[in-house]
Amino acid sequence: EQVALYFATTLGLTLDQLQSRPSNLSPSGQFLFGLACGCLCSVMPALPATVDSQTVPDITERSLPGPILLLDELLDFEHSDVVAKCCPGIGSLVQKTGAVVIVATHKPHHWEPLEIRRTVALSSGRILAEEVLERGKSTTMIYK
Repeated sequence: EQVALYFATTLGLTLDQLQSRPSNLSPSGQFLFGLACGCLCSVMPALPATVDSQTVPDITERSLPGPILLLDELLDFEHSDVVAKCCPGIGSLVQKTGAVVIVATHKPHHWEPLEIRRTVALSSGRILAEEVLERGKSTTMIYK
């Protein structure tokens, strides 16, 4: 329970939101809830059986493994505002837990609000370009 709470609050969900039904959440809240569930599923095999009895600070001190999430066109059909509302939580998840979030998308502009990102443009499995943005500094490489 504490691990689930840790991921949900790291993604930006409030305790009030977590006490309501997922269907009562906003679209961005529903996605964040789903991502928290995905984080939990990702790290469950690595958790010791005793972790549930610990507090959230103890869990973070024990160095939970960073979750690995693949978002395969997950938000491509949502309004860009929904993605923009999810980006701070995803950024927080990456920074606080060491999560790896891979986004396969046809709409990379939706993800521009992420402050730390690596964008790779592909065509038929070939890398066309790569952009790395970290703390406001951008580096772009174009491949021929």
